[in-house]
Amino acid sequence: VQGGNFVLKKTLRDFKKWLISVSFSPDGKYFATGGSDKAIKIYSINNGLFSLKKILSDHSFYVTSVCFSPDEKYLVTGSRDKTVKIYNVENDDFSLIKTLTDSKKSVNTLSFSPDGKYLVTGSSDKKVRIYNVKGGDFSLIKTISDFNGIISSLCFSPDGKFLAVGSYDKTAKVYSVINNFTLIKTFKKDNRVTAVNFSPDGKYFVIGTYYKTLDIYNFKGGVFTFLKTPNDNSYEVHSISFSPDMKFLAIDSYVFYYSVEIYNVNNGEFSLKDRLYGYKTWVSCVIFSPDGRLLVSASMDKTIKIYTVNNGNFSLIRTFYDHNGTVKSLCFSADGKYLATGGDDGTIIYKLH
Repeated sequence: VQGGNFVLKKTLRDFKKWLISVSFSPDGKYFATGGSDKAIKIYSINNGLFSLKKILSDHSFYVTSVCFSPDEKYLVTGSRDKTVKIYNVENDDFSLIKTLTDSKKSVNTLSFSPDGKYLVTGSSDKKVRIYNVKGGDFSLIKTISDFNGIISSLCFSPDGKFLAVGSYDKTAKVYSVINNFTLIKTFKKDNRVTAVNFSPDGKYFVIGTYYKTLDIYNFKGGVFTFLKTPNDNSYEVHSISFSPDMKFLAIDSYVFYYSVEIYNVNNGEFSLKDRLYGYKTWVSCVIFSPDGRLLVSASMDKTIKIYTVNNGNFSLIRTFYDHNGTVKSLCFSADGKYLATGGDDGTIIYKLH
């Protein structure tokens, strides 16, 4: 990454409105997008070339989520039309297998368990639904009705034994997967919960809320121990990213002049290490590259910033101005060769040399 050798590989403008969600398949063969034009665009990736393979037009309202299953057999999409749709990736034709119609309102977020056995959805009807993926059946096995607000975020622990859910009812709840998704812990907050995340090693659990709160917990054997609420929190935490080597935690920040905040994990210390400035308005998303050598941020000011991570130092190496609208989503391919950015004007693919 010396010199920040990112090359603009492809600009995808096959969108009538803005983009909301982007996803690479685990094997790197496909790239999927979904947004406000109601359509899912599927691109095949061959020798670095992104070719539009198929347009799926089965949703009747905004597409909020696109997600490939860990075994690469299925593409699942969620929408404000209250449905979840399952597509066949294994046959290479992306044919519609099933439509899930259990939600009464917008499907906001969805996630596969790490082992691919379960699909979990969170909706504006305040419900979390668990589906059995086995054999492509996707049968509803449980509906969780413990919330009084819309579901904002979902996250499985790395070992797949626990499911964390964040809600606008000012709570985050954790469920035991191996015990039929039994509720084991409720966290009550002063403001709506906007993000939940487990660390890659499963040792820490982080909750972000709407107003100046980032709460960090030690997590071991299903027991949560409060560690810290840093004093340097942002106004509204939406994006939480741990580095793969577990040295750093990055979050978006609004209060401190639009920045990205970096914390030293350091065996649970979580001290503020750095604050990365240079944005004209909110930072919408932050992610580390799969190898942890880069940190990437997206902003409402239409820019993408690339930082190198070297001996604990975060150095800005590139700022991209290729988008003509707000940038809302970021995604690396599993091998780290490609970075996809999604915004109001479509998506842009960058190749890392």
